[in-house]
Amino acid sequence: MMSTFEYISVLVSIILGMGIARLVAGVAAVVARWQHVSLYGPHAVLVLLVFVLHIQEWWAFFDLRSYEAWRLPVFLFVVLYPINLYILAHLLFPVRWKRQQSLREFYELHYRKLYVFLAALIGLAILDNVFIGHYRLHDQWAQGLLLMPTLAMVLTKNIKPWMHGAVAFLLFAFTIIALAITWNSLVLPQH
Repeated sequence: MMSTFEYISVLVSIILGMGIARLVAGVAAVVARWQHVSLYGPHAVLVLLVFVLHIQEWWAFFDLRSYEAWRLPVFLFVVLYPINLYILAHLLFPVRWKRQQSLREFYELHYRKLYVFLAALIGLAILDNVFIGHYRLHDQWAQGLLLMPTLAMVLTKNIKPWMHGAVAFLLFAFTIIALAITWNSLVLPQH
């Protein structure tokens, strides 16, 4: 018989798998069109970030295996993060590729949408940590600090090109540092 966690994790895994597939397909499309695509650093960093976040979410979701209070509202809240990640994966690559595709031009047209969903991810992570993980709100200061430049990317017009790179790198570096700091807690138990 399937446990509640196994039942719930199936849908979460499908959503995360679709996001990973979209990212891999986007990278494969870049490779296939290599001579007709111009890359852009901040875009590439966001692709890496969203890929790492997909993998991290899939891995971290296993910690909920002992969660006892599964109700539909809790599940709907928990599944918002993977759905948000899927939307980000979808927004990172063109649906229709141009013969000569500039990923800088594509990024500049869509970066505000990307940062809206990145800000939503940070907000969802804070709420999840407080309500599901039982962390205190004031323990979420680092995520709160990340929210500021992320929201600034949404709200500010005429952002300097170096700022796009700096904010993308900051988000990616924070994610990698957080994974490194929590390295020993990211171990799956052996049965």
